[in-house]
Amino acid sequence: MTASHLEMDPPLSTPTRQTSDDNHALKYLRASWHANQRLASLEEDLGHTKLEEEKLKAMIEALEKEKSEMNARVALMERKDLYDLLEAKMEGF
Repeated sequence: MTASHLEMDPPLSTPTRQTSDDNHALKYLRASWHANQRLASLEEDLGHTKLEEEKLKAMIEALEKEKSEMNARVALMERKDLYDLLEAKMEGF
């Protein structure tokens, strides 16, 4: 290496090179922090979404049970109506 070449490329330990490396490190550290914040936010949203999903599943199950009970009541009412109709016809004979 020539003396002029050494003057053109400062050694790695110079303040200018170190400051540049520190700035890059800070840039990536900030980006990493923001990414971690976003990830935490998304995980929290996912937790809320799962909670809502569980609530909706419970509501669906309750509605299905109510529907089943209503269908059973309707079936009983239809049988009673048929029984009453049959009874009325039997009285006519």
